[in-house]
Amino acid sequence: MGQYFLIANQNKQQFIDPFRLPVSEKISALLNSDLINTLLPYLIVGSQNRQYLKFKEAGYYTQKYLGAWYGDPVDLLGDYDEEEQSWIVRSEYENISIEISAIVFELKLDLMYLILEETESGSRCWLELIRAVADLDHPPASLLHGLKELFGGSWKDELYRRIG
Repeated sequence: MGQYFLIANQNKQQFIDPFRLPVSEKISALLNSDLINTLLPYLIVGSQNRQYLKFKEAGYYTQKYLGAWYGDPVDLLGDYDEEEQSWIVRSEYENISIEISAIVFELKLDLMYLILEETESGSRCWLELIRAVADLDHPPASLLHGLKELFGGSWKDELYRRIG
Protein backbone atom coordinates (compact mmCIF):
# COMPACT_ATOMS: atom_id res chain seq x y z
CA MET A 1 0.00 0.00 0.00
CA GLY A 2 2.70 2.49 0.85
CA GLN A 3 2.97 5.36 3.22
CA TYR A 4 0.49 8.24 3.19
CA PHE A 5 1.50 11.79 4.08
CA LEU A 6 -0.02 14.99 5.33
CA ILE A 7 1.42 18.50 5.54
CA ALA A 8 1.49 19.95 9.06
CA ASN A 9 2.35 23.18 10.78
CA GLN A 10 3.10 22.23 14.39
CA ASN A 11 3.20 25.87 15.58
CA LYS A 12 -0.25 26.77 14.22
CA GLN A 13 -1.65 23.29 14.87
CA GLN A 14 -3.05 23.14 11.34
CA PHE A 15 -2.65 20.61 8.57
CA ILE A 16 -3.44 19.88 4.95
CA ASP A 17 -4.83 16.44 4.24
CA PRO A 18 -4.22 15.50 0.60
CA PHE A 19 -7.01 12.92 0.93
CA ARG A 20 -9.50 15.84 1.12
CA LEU A 21 -8.08 17.20 -2.14
CA PRO A 22 -7.82 15.58 -5.56
CA VAL A 23 -4.19 14.74 -4.73
CA SER A 24 -2.62 11.42 -3.86
CA GLU A 25 -1.19 11.15 -0.36
CA LYS A 26 1.83 9.26 -1.70
CA ILE A 27 5.06 11.24 -1.47
CA SER A 28 5.90 11.34 -5.18
CA ALA A 29 2.44 12.48 -6.23
CA LEU A 30 2.23 14.94 -3.35
CA LEU A 31 5.53 16.60 -4.23
CA ASN A 32 4.52 16.85 -7.89
CA SER A 33 0.95 18.03 -7.33
CA ASP A 34 0.05 21.21 -9.20
CA LEU A 35 -2.60 21.98 -6.59
CA ILE A 36 -0.24 21.62 -3.61
CA ASN A 37 2.52 23.50 -5.44
CA THR A 38 0.03 26.30 -6.12
CA LEU A 39 -1.30 26.53 -2.56
CA LEU A 40 1.78 26.16 -0.34
CA PRO A 41 3.51 29.37 -1.47
CA TYR A 42 0.45 31.38 -0.42
CA LEU A 43 0.70 29.94 3.09
CA ILE A 44 4.42 30.60 3.51
CA VAL A 45 4.89 33.95 1.73
CA GLY A 46 6.19 36.73 3.96
CA SER A 47 4.67 40.21 4.12
CA GLN A 48 7.93 41.69 2.82
CA ASN A 49 7.22 40.16 -0.60
CA ARG A 50 6.19 42.90 -3.06
CA GLN A 51 3.20 40.88 -4.30
CA TYR A 52 1.86 40.29 -0.77
CA LEU A 53 -0.42 43.35 -0.60
CA LYS A 54 -1.81 42.66 -4.08
CA PHE A 55 -2.91 39.19 -3.00
CA LYS A 56 -3.96 40.19 0.52
CA GLU A 57 -7.05 41.95 -0.86
CA ALA A 58 -8.13 39.10 -3.13
CA GLY A 59 -10.74 37.23 -1.09
CA TYR A 60 -11.78 35.99 2.32
CA TYR A 61 -9.62 32.84 2.45
CA THR A 62 -6.66 34.54 0.83
CA GLN A 63 -6.84 37.26 3.50
CA LYS A 64 -7.14 34.65 6.23
CA TYR A 65 -4.34 32.32 5.11
CA LEU A 66 -1.90 34.41 3.07
CA GLY A 67 1.40 34.17 4.93
CA ALA A 68 -0.24 32.33 7.84
CA TRP A 69 2.58 29.77 7.95
CA TYR A 70 5.39 32.23 7.24
CA GLY A 71 8.49 31.42 9.28
CA ASP A 72 7.02 28.27 10.81
CA PRO A 73 8.45 24.81 10.22
CA VAL A 74 6.25 22.76 7.91
CA ASP A 75 6.44 18.97 8.08
CA LEU A 76 5.51 16.14 5.76
CA LEU A 77 4.34 13.46 8.18
CA GLY A 78 3.96 9.85 7.08
CA ASP A 79 1.53 7.45 8.65
CA TYR A 80 4.29 4.83 9.03
CA ASP A 81 7.47 6.72 9.89
CA GLU A 82 5.74 9.34 12.05
CA GLU A 83 2.70 7.27 12.98
CA GLU A 84 2.16 8.72 16.46
CA GLN A 85 2.70 12.35 15.40
CA SER A 86 0.52 11.85 12.32
CA TRP A 87 -2.28 10.48 14.51
CA ILE A 88 -1.99 13.45 16.90
CA VAL A 89 -2.11 15.92 14.01
CA ARG A 90 -5.17 14.26 12.46
CA SER A 91 -7.05 14.10 15.75
CA GLU A 92 -6.07 17.40 17.42
CA TYR A 93 -5.08 19.91 14.71
CA GLU A 94 -7.31 22.01 12.46
CA ASN A 95 -7.69 20.60 8.95
CA ILE A 96 -7.50 23.62 6.62
CA SER A 97 -7.48 21.67 3.35
CA ILE A 98 -10.79 22.94 1.99
CA GLU A 99 -10.29 26.54 3.17
CA ILE A 100 -6.91 26.88 1.50
CA SER A 101 -8.30 25.25 -1.64
CA ALA A 102 -10.67 28.21 -1.83
CA ILE A 103 -7.60 30.35 -2.57
CA VAL A 104 -7.38 28.72 -6.01
CA PHE A 105 -10.92 29.88 -6.74
CA GLU A 106 -10.17 33.39 -5.45
CA LEU A 107 -6.84 33.96 -7.22
CA LYS A 108 -6.19 31.45 -9.98
CA LEU A 109 -9.18 31.86 -12.28
CA ASP A 110 -7.45 30.06 -15.16
CA LEU A 111 -6.94 27.02 -12.91
CA MET A 112 -10.48 27.35 -11.56
CA TYR A 113 -11.92 27.14 -15.09
CA LEU A 114 -9.74 24.09 -15.85
CA ILE A 115 -11.10 22.45 -12.70
CA LEU A 116 -14.65 23.33 -13.69
CA GLU A 117 -14.04 21.81 -17.13
CA GLU A 118 -12.93 18.59 -15.41
CA THR A 119 -16.29 18.45 -13.64
CA GLU A 120 -18.10 18.36 -16.99
CA SER A 121 -16.43 15.03 -17.68
CA GLY A 122 -17.73 13.76 -14.35
CA SER A 123 -14.47 13.83 -12.40
CA ARG A 124 -15.83 12.96 -8.95
CA CYS A 125 -12.76 14.06 -6.96
CA TRP A 126 -12.99 17.60 -8.38
CA LEU A 127 -16.78 17.65 -7.93
CA GLU A 128 -16.37 16.80 -4.25
CA LEU A 129 -13.77 19.52 -3.74
CA ILE A 130 -15.95 22.09 -5.51
CA ARG A 131 -18.93 21.10 -3.38
CA ALA A 132 -16.87 21.43 -0.19
CA VAL A 133 -15.54 24.88 -1.21
CA ALA A 134 -19.01 26.04 -2.32
CA ASP A 135 -20.39 24.93 1.07
CA LEU A 136 -17.89 27.05 3.05
CA ASP A 137 -19.24 29.97 5.09
CA HIS A 138 -17.65 32.39 2.58
CA PRO A 139 -17.62 30.64 -0.81
CA PRO A 140 -15.56 32.48 -3.42
CA ALA A 141 -17.81 34.61 -5.63
CA SER A 142 -15.78 33.60 -8.69
CA LEU A 143 -16.54 29.93 -8.03
CA LEU A 144 -20.26 30.57 -7.64
CA HIS A 145 -20.22 32.58 -10.87
CA GLY A 146 -18.33 29.79 -12.68
CA LEU A 147 -20.78 27.17 -11.40
CA LYS A 148 -23.73 29.26 -12.64
CA GLU A 149 -22.03 29.57 -16.05
CA LEU A 150 -21.40 25.83 -16.19
CA PHE A 151 -24.61 24.40 -14.71
CA GLY A 152 -27.09 27.28 -14.88
CA GLY A 153 -29.19 28.81 -12.12
CA SER A 154 -29.80 25.48 -10.43
CA TRP A 155 -26.06 24.75 -10.24
CA LYS A 156 -26.26 23.35 -6.71
CA ASP A 157 -28.85 20.72 -7.65
CA GLU A 158 -26.78 19.75 -10.72
CA LEU A 159 -23.56 19.57 -8.70
CA TYR A 160 -25.16 17.28 -6.08
CA ARG A 161 -26.77 15.16 -8.83
CA ARG A 162 -23.40 14.60 -10.48
CA ILE A 163 -21.79 13.60 -7.18
CA GLY A 164 -24.57 11.12 -6.57
